[in-house]
Amino acid sequence: MNQLFVNFGNLITDEILSKLIKIINEWADETDEEEFKEFTILNYTEIVNTVSNLPDHLVQLIAYIFGEYSLTLSNGNDDEIESNIKLLEFLLEKQYDQDKTKVMILTAMLKIHLNLEFKGYEFITGIMEFFSSSKNVEIQQKANEYLRMKKFNLFKAKEFVSNSSTRDLIIDPKQIGRASCRER
Repeated sequence: MNQLFVNFGNLITDEILSKLIKIINEWADETDEEEFKEFTILNYTEIVNTVSNLPDHLVQLIAYIFGEYSLTLSNGNDDEIESNIKLLEFLLEKQYDQDKTKVMILTAMLKIHLNLEFKGYEFITGIMEFFSSSKNVEIQQKANEYLRMKKFNLFKAKEFVSNSSTRDLIIDPKQIGRASCRER
C-alpha cells in the first residue's frame, strides 16, 4: 500500500485517505496493537528517510500515524520522542500542494506535546510561533491553538484534541465561563 502512495500519491483522494485511516484504526484495535504500531512507525520513518518527494496524502497519513501512535511506543524514551518530533519538523520544511498537509503535521506535533503536558521539547513552541503568522489561515489557526493551549495550561483539552475526529464536544451555553462541557 505504501508503494502505491509513493508512486501514485497524486491519484489518492481525500476519501481514499480517510478510509485508509479508518482501516488502520480498526486493524490496530483488532491486532497486537503494539507490534502493529511499532511496525507502522518504523515503516513510515524509513519512507521519509529514503523517498525525497513525498506526496501530500502520504505525508498526511504519516502525520496522523505519528500523532496517534509515536508517543505511546516511545515508552518515555526522550531520544525516541525527540527523533519522532524532529521527523515531523523535517516534513514541515518541505513544500506541499495542499496546505492541509502542514496542518496535519502541526496537529501531530500538538497531540504529542499535549500528551506530554507541554513538558520538554521547547523547540516545538518555536515552530508553532513561526507558523502562527502563516499566510494560510488554517496553518495559523492550528499554531495559535497550540500556543493558547500551552499558555493557559489547557491539559483538559487533551481528551478533546486527541479524540476530536470521533466525538463532538457539547458546550452548555449556561455554563460558559465555568469550564463545563461534556461529550456527546
